[in-house]
Amino acid sequence: GVASLPDTSTFTLSAIVGQPYPWVHLYTVPGSQVIKSGSGVTYYRKTFELTEHTDINARFRMFVDDDMEIFINGKWVALEDDMGNMNWRTVNHDILFNDDGTVVNPNAGGDPFDYFTTMNMDSVFKTGNNDVVLAIRNRTSKPDVGGFSFRMDLDKGGAPVIIDKVSGVSAGGTNEIIPQITVYPNPTTDLISIVVDGIADDVLLEIDLYDISGKLLKTTDRVYKSNGETQLNLSGLASGVYTLKVKTENIEITKAVMVK
Repeated sequence: GVASLPDTSTFTLSAIVGQPYPWVHLYTVPGSQVIKSGSGVTYYRKTFELTEHTDINARFRMFVDDDMEIFINGKWVALEDDMGNMNWRTVNHDILFNDDGTVVNPNAGGDPFDYFTTMNMDSVFKTGNNDVVLAIRNRTSKPDVGGFSFRMDLDKGGAPVIIDKVSGVSAGGTNEIIPQITVYPNPTTDLISIVVDGIADDVLLEIDLYDISGKLLKTTDRVYKSNGETQLNLSGLASGVYTLKVKTENIEITKAVMVK
């Protein structure tokens, strides 16, 4: 296991599929951050918000190449190690922390985690802002550079408790219009047009553009008009994939943009 987690302030890069390796891709992980340590461990951090934190059922599922640890709010939850120098795993690891304090490991036909906390999960989660950090160690050498997938399901009595950061309601709600962003042309050589569905006219948009390392390249404010076009000039940028973030007072939407 890792000795300690990096300080939260050191998580400065937006998590992009392929990091920390320079793969060509079009996918980002909104609301996530990444840091690569010198010990061969890559840390991924994602923030989330809960409407409640007591009597929660918490299920964690992971496919991973090699070793992994899960931390919630800096508290250790589960560990899988000594998987050997393999480059794929056919069965996911699955563990369920029930609201009554019992733990099902393995869960739902998955592989068991080697170790897990016996701490009451009521003391791990918080109402409001939380974070999950994954510590991933890939022990094989290139060209196998590792990979993983992670899913966390939290509910109270079957009802979701994670707040959807886009719509502002608990995930699973069906009555909210979730804003969507369209960018065209994509790929582009110069100008892009940005259309946001699901927000009202005259809303102030903050439009930020980041490179693959997470460096802010452009930022601008625009008043949105559904019958007009919000444009951003990307001419002069090197060919590659960039991250576009469109924010209002209540939402943040991320889109990958490719410059030819």
